[in-house]
Amino acid sequence: MSKEVVIIEQNANQIKSSFQRWLVLLSYSIIAMANVMQLVSYSPIWEQAAIYYGIPSEDLQWIGNMYYITFFVLAPFCIKPLLVRLDISMHLIGILSAIGAWIIWIGGQSYQMTMIGLFIIGISDAMILIVPVFLSEKWFTIYERLLATSLGSFFQYIGMAFAYGFSSFYFDIMDEQSNINRKIDEMNLMIAIFNSIGAILLILFFRNRPPHPASNSDNIVKDTIMKSTIKMITMEQSIIDLMSLGIFIGFGWVYTTIISFELYHFGYTQTEVAINGTVYQISGVIVGLWASKKLDSQAKQGIQPDYDRYIKIFTSIGMIALILEAFILEYLQFWMLNFINFAMGVGLNSFYPIAIQSYIEKLYPAQELVLVTGLLCLANMVGFVLNYLIVLPEFSQFGLWIGCLTITPGYLYILLNYKTKYRRFEQEI
Repeated sequence: MSKEVVIIEQNANQIKSSFQRWLVLLSYSIIAMANVMQLVSYSPIWEQAAIYYGIPSEDLQWIGNMYYITFFVLAPFCIKPLLVRLDISMHLIGILSAIGAWIIWIGGQSYQMTMIGLFIIGISDAMILIVPVFLSEKWFTIYERLLATSLGSFFQYIGMAFAYGFSSFYFDIMDEQSNINRKIDEMNLMIAIFNSIGAILLILFFRNRPPHPASNSDNIVKDTIMKSTIKMITMEQSIIDLMSLGIFIGFGWVYTTIISFELYHFGYTQTEVAINGTVYQISGVIVGLWASKKLDSQAKQGIQPDYDRYIKIFTSIGMIALILEAFILEYLQFWMLNFINFAMGVGLNSFYPIAIQSYIEKLYPAQELVLVTGLLCLANMVGFVLNYLIVLPEFSQFGLWIGCLTITPGYLYILLNYKTKYRRFEQEI
């Protein structure tokens, strides 16, 4: 009888732990989705938003640049707090994200207040971006790790797609400016409320670690932050991997804005641009989640997940689609443009969580937070440079070609030389 009671209690604890990890991931995903909305919400109404703030349109680029700058300046200092207390750190960033969004709404048409709010949101984003890989390591088994990383990472893409689509369909650029100003206030209020909901869910559900280790990796002593950093920036193979993957990821983040400017240049309507941007974001999410499940299934069978094949296939799809789009964009019919942007989403977004997990495998037992921070710092630098160039008149005509030149060296390396070393997988299986 006593043995039965023990078994029941253990099973109950296991069920509770299993359910809790999804609440933890959900609460993170909501704040990740809410945090990034301000980044792209003005893209479909660029000129009208500049009038709203009373600034030159090129100054509006600093809304996106604030995210990039705060990340590569502050993210390295976020690693230690996350390692010490993941839960308290996440509670804090949820509160900061909500405070920043409310400052933007309260500030109204004050550009200075918006910059202050964006800076505060950027502080929280510096932690939010690097959390999924650490969260999946602590809370999920080896057989769910890639799917958990993908869900956490892709919710930022979903947030961008939602904000971009909402802004595109909610605003009519032919409206009176006074009506647009009112709608901008309403949109910023919605974003502030959404961030507040995310912060509340984090406080309610996010916990530091599960009752029992979710994987063997959690029991292994990792390299120190300093040793991990030195390994990342001094090993020749690691540096080439870092640059190739980071540049690809960074271009993927700004592609929506680049293609929007070019489509407007060729006379596409606001609705058509919005549909294409949404197709790009969502296609990457759908195919990326499918690939993650396939690779997790391989791990469950004791087979090394075939990261390399998926990374090479996805980046090849993105490279081919980008070159094709650059050549024939002005001749494309709307349905064909949607097809190409579906392929672009697969090529530039789907490989993102797979690349992160592959890179961690190669340098294990280096701290995963250090590795993903280094990778995303480079991606943010690429995003910053491209976002800064977007407002130049020449960029609206040659943005796609500049993108081709940016990612071609990294793509050729990935296609010809990139190979995962399964150091973590071999210790866990």
